[in-house]
Amino acid sequence: SGILVINGNAKFSGTVTFNGIIYVIGTLTMTGTVTTNGSIVAESSAEADTTLSGTVNINFNLSQIENALTNVQFLSKQIVSWNEM
Repeated sequence: SGILVINGNAKFSGTVTFNGIIYVIGTLTMTGTVTTNGSIVAESSAEADTTLSGTVNINFNLSQIENALTNVQFLSKQIVSWNEM
């Protein structure tokens, strides 16, 4: 749950459930049984290169988005995880 920002391409496969906001700076591939409650933003090239297959459920859920955004106020105080390549 929360806000997931991926700087690059992302692939979700298998059984995945996520509540909140997923922001992908690159292409997004979802296969298998993927359920998201909230919203997804995927930046990519001008061509559509987002792939969905299997059972993918994207449920817009304002409550989950609001819950994710309430945690943003704490980011300036504490970084939970950081990975730079």
